Amino acid sequence: MQITPLSAALGEVILETRFLEQRWPNEAERASLQRALLEIHKEVSRTLVLLDGVRPIEIDEPAAVRAREAFLAALVLGVLIQRLVKRAKRSARAIATTLAAELAVTRLLDALDPYVQRTDAALRRVMLEGVSSEHAAAQIALPG
Repeated sequence: MQITPLSAALGEVILETRFLEQRWPNEAERASLQRALLEIHKEVSRTLVLLDGVRPIEIDEPAAVRAREAFLAALVLGVLIQRLVKRAKRSARAIATTLAAELAVTRLLDALDPYVQRTDAALRRVMLEGVSSEHAAAQIALPG
């Protein structure tokens, strides 16, 4: 079986977030991370099965729904990790660990991006990149 960018990105997220989870000192935040990881694993794994060998332009409705659910699960994980990054001012090691997990989630979102609609991509920019909702809405309206 060929490793796709999506499966490679999921593997990286699982590895990096597991590493983060094991080292995160706050138990409540660690539990939130575990819940988000379970959702990622479930949604993205299902999506991988549906998208195996399918080009984004050939995606059918059930696969599109699953891709969106996986994308949103990854987005939730990304927001959670951003919060952890802001709280990780404790040590250089904590910062490096959270940044590695954040980069892995970014790669997963990038891999899912071709399979989701422009509105979901705009939501990502608003939630993770700090783009204003007005600017994101204007980008959706542009042709292309």
